[in-house]
Amino acid sequence: MVAHDEEADALLEQFELREEVKVRDGQTPPSECRTCGWKWIAALIVVALLSAIGILVALHGLSSSRPSDDATGHLGYRLHPEDHASRPPTTISFNWTITAGTRSPDGVEKRVYLVNDEFPGPLIEARSGDRLVIHVHNGLQDEGVSLHWHGLRMKDQNSMDGAVGFTQCPIAPGRTFTYNFTIGAEEHGTFWWHSHSDVQRADGLWGGLVVHSPDETDAPPEDHLLMISDWFHRGQTEVLGWYADASSRGNEPVPDSLLVNGQGRFNCSMAVPARPVVCSQVQFSDLKPLMMSGSQNKVRLRVVNTGSVSGLSLRIGGAILRPVRLDGGFAVKAGATETVGILYPGERVDLEVEWTVNFAGDHWLTIYMDDENFGYPNPALNPTQSFPMFSSSTKGSSNEPVPHPLEADAVQVLDSQILKAATKVSDLPPKAEQTILLYAKVEKLAHMDYAPVGFVNHTSWTPQTPPLLAQNRTSWDDSQLIPFIGMSDGKPKRVDIVINNLDDGAHPFHLHGHSFYVLSSYRNPGRGSWGSYNPYTDEAPPNGLNLEFPVRKDTVSVPRRGHVVLALVADNPGIWALHCHMLVHMARDLSAFQDGKMSETTEPTRQPSAERTKSKSRSPRASKSRSPTASKSPSPPAATSGPILDPQHWAQVNEEQAQAEAEGADGDNTDADSTLDPDNASSTASITSSILEYRTIHGRTYHSEQGNAQYCHHILTLGLGDKLHLAPLKEEKLHQAIDIGTGTGIWAIDFADQYPGAEIIGTDLSPIQPSWVPPNVQFEIEDCTREWTFKSDFADYIHVRWLMGSVRDWDAFFSEAYRVCKPGAWIESHEASCNVSSDDGTVAPNSAMGHWGEFFKEGGKKIGTSFSVVEDGTQRKAMEKAGFVNIQEFDFRNPVGTWPTDPVEKRMGAYSKYGLETDSEGFILFMAHTLGWTREEILVYVAQFRREIRSGKHHGYFAQKVVWGQKPETTAA
Repeated sequence: MVAHDEEADALLEQFELREEVKVRDGQTPPSECRTCGWKWIAALIVVALLSAIGILVALHGLSSSRPSDDATGHLGYRLHPEDHASRPPTTISFNWTITAGTRSPDGVEKRVYLVNDEFPGPLIEARSGDRLVIHVHNGLQDEGVSLHWHGLRMKDQNSMDGAVGFTQCPIAPGRTFTYNFTIGAEEHGTFWWHSHSDVQRADGLWGGLVVHSPDETDAPPEDHLLMISDWFHRGQTEVLGWYADASSRGNEPVPDSLLVNGQGRFNCSMAVPARPVVCSQVQFSDLKPLMMSGSQNKVRLRVVNTGSVSGLSLRIGGAILRPVRLDGGFAVKAGATETVGILYPGERVDLEVEWTVNFAGDHWLTIYMDDENFGYPNPALNPTQSFPMFSSSTKGSSNEPVPHPLEADAVQVLDSQILKAATKVSDLPPKAEQTILLYAKVEKLAHMDYAPVGFVNHTSWTPQTPPLLAQNRTSWDDSQLIPFIGMSDGKPKRVDIVINNLDDGAHPFHLHGHSFYVLSSYRNPGRGSWGSYNPYTDEAPPNGLNLEFPVRKDTVSVPRRGHVVLALVADNPGIWALHCHMLVHMARDLSAFQDGKMSETTEPTRQPSAERTKSKSRSPRASKSRSPTASKSPSPPAATSGPILDPQHWAQVNEEQAQAEAEGADGDNTDADSTLDPDNASSTASITSSILEYRTIHGRTYHSEQGNAQYCHHILTLGLGDKLHLAPLKEEKLHQAIDIGTGTGIWAIDFADQYPGAEIIGTDLSPIQPSWVPPNVQFEIEDCTREWTFKSDFADYIHVRWLMGSVRDWDAFFSEAYRVCKPGAWIESHEASCNVSSDDGTVAPNSAMGHWGEFFKEGGKKIGTSFSVVEDGTQRKAMEKAGFVNIQEFDFRNPVGTWPTDPVEKRMGAYSKYGLETDSEGFILFMAHTLGWTREEILVYVAQFRREIRSGKHHGYFAQKVVWGQKPETTAA
């Protein structure tokens, strides 16, 4: 598209100019485009659309006008729709200089951002179709800035969106950038502007933006704007630094105060001594009233939550409130109520206020801060605060009124599932042409030092330099998550977006460049399971789909452990961000998406089937399988004089057996390998296809080199009676489980499917897990033979499987497991003997199968580890020594070959036979080198071993032992 190319050229020129200045001055400008890669400028770019439809709305008029601003006598911004609604569209110009200075908005001194020396920034009033030209000069010394126009679609004006790293570079110190865009002819309502660079928004770089409708005929006599924000007394960079550290434990920072249009009242006596502040007490009588009028006219209050963490609920004494519009002027039908909530960061609501009593001193605006995301108490915060509506409210009183209790149902008034649109939807196609499935979660991973990091579909994305809009798509980072929306026919289409929230607090998501219909919203009331919705596998969301009267928004709260289903009309080409508007989450949660016609881009990323998410970018790292031979890869010791038995022995045995088979001297072989098919080859093919078919059905694929671990998984599952564990786990108490030595991760994945309400962490030494995993699974690099990085009393269940040869000190291993287990938690250990045993004497001591275990035991002595864990009873002994109780054992045998008559054992034997046949050399290779075998000697032994397991004469098996125990419910202090 020509428009896109022009924008890209302009942005690239801007970037190159910054690079030129950097070289010329011999220094690096603090806000050059490398700032685009800040990991705390988060945004999940969700939708991007490229089409040839639409042209810029014609601009009418070239005059400038001053925005409405009469907030000197009272706190609320009195708006003037009469100055804008009846005039034709025009051009309104502004000159803004951004600086910083010290202010005391609630009595506490703090460095805040100023625009033309104002805090908050200037209010913009305009009408539909107006052109806004805003010259922004960065007067800061060492910070870049950018401004986003929250809620405006920016139709065909993607480069004016203000998202650093996506559509522009930050404005460098001392430089000026002009935002020049036209408001859509159909756009009107309550918007706002704010910084989209760094975390400046929380320190005051925001202001109001109201677009009046020329078609509005029922406007109330009075129209006021209230911008309400939670407030921190520390700078947000310091706040983010605390949150991004493991010491926060992922708890969102709790604000210190509350502001309405930049004014508040903090009780200086409540300041926390550990965080001293410079505070001048604001007297109750000093509070400015929100309104000056004393009439009983209806009033429209446009309320914006400009905060960074907390949701808000509102109540006005002596008044009835009725929500009439949401976000960008989208009309809703709602009943009258005394309290309205919850309004989350970035959301807006227009309220119609009717007075129920004569004006007196009881007209107060009471604001209730929602504490769902407050993970710890902040003694400095008063979460319920009142502000006078009129000057009469403060007369004759020196004390703030006692707030009315918050009604339980008040917090549901703005619930997108309950609220309905005023008119039936008419512009939404009946069926979605594409559905995008997302899972959002803030995770604390061991390999990231437990610092909270936001992930969407197990990815965390960092913006590139220059911004994406200025780059050819071939230069985009290919590790990004890229849900693709193409419009090959040039026509808009319906796209559904399902966002699942896997956290215990709400996530308010904001979509740039578009509005959407909220078809469904669901909040899981409990904590024992997830309220996720997967349109690929579930028939319908729990609350159904509202296809007739869904509310329309651009910012929506995704409930805790719940989901939302959104539908939008993809008709605005560009790179548009979708991100959590809770600032610390946005600052730690990054991802990106691609736009364009199918013919103009690379192949799009396909959506996962079932509940699978793709691991990319800063995805949790995974780890390598520990087979019986895969220890910590020590250097082989000096070669010994030779193998345990001379290779000539195996050559002779091989020759004798070959001759016996040729003469038909094998005798009765009724129980030979005949389970799946009389033919050996077809039997093997059947096993292989059976396993691969199972994994494909479940949407998982595995690298061929890890196939053996999958067979072992099936063997053990069959041996446990088609179970994944024997420990008596209770689902309602299972929240965190750890799979030590996870290998390919197949057990962790299946366990996560069985327990969707639990978080599963698989650990190992190197990454060989699949990229598609359930949303409640993560893989981490961890050496279990050293001190574990998990905190004490963390896990409800620890699963350990096949670590023989990897663990040198089993007492220390189970001691660490005991520390990590919560009181009452279970640990379960699965280990196998290396000996090939037989109950009928068919495995002779001098046969290749008879010597298999001896090789591992002898090699283990060389490297200082034991391969006789089962024979020595090591699991139980080490568990008892660590302090575990209620220890139980289960023994079963894993046949080698299909000789058993029991159908389950026969199936297990088929798997183990295939695994040993195809990789017997891999099993023995490390130990053979440790013992000093030559390559030829290894091949001779392996050939004989394969011949024996194929013959069906040797009824061998590996003894398996499962031991599980419990950490006492109460432990001694």
